[in-house]
Amino acid sequence: MSVELFARKMVTIVVSSSLEDRLKRTIRAAGVCGFTYYTVRGEGESGPQTGHLAGDSSTLFMVVLNDEKLAGFLETLKAMKDCGHHVTVFVSDTQVMNPVKF
Repeated sequence: MSVELFARKMVTIVVSSSLEDRLKRTIRAAGVCGFTYYTVRGEGESGPQTGHLAGDSSTLFMVVLNDEKLAGFLETLKAMKDCGHHVTVFVSDTQVMNPVKF
């Protein structure tokens, strides 16, 4: 059985949990119809993110989109980072079975 797959980009974003609602609005404004997000813990340049305090946790977003939406979306994320927010972004190639959704 053969399954046709379609190339897309996966953008993984880690932000302070205080930016969660803002990032949801940003994602929707980019024309993305869906995303997945998790509360996560980790450690990086700003120290441990343990999740024990409201300001001490991070949210990881997974967004899949096409090449046409990628550049504008990344510019918006860069603007958030340039304003001093802790925004970590990873972009990778991925494949999807339903190209219309993304």
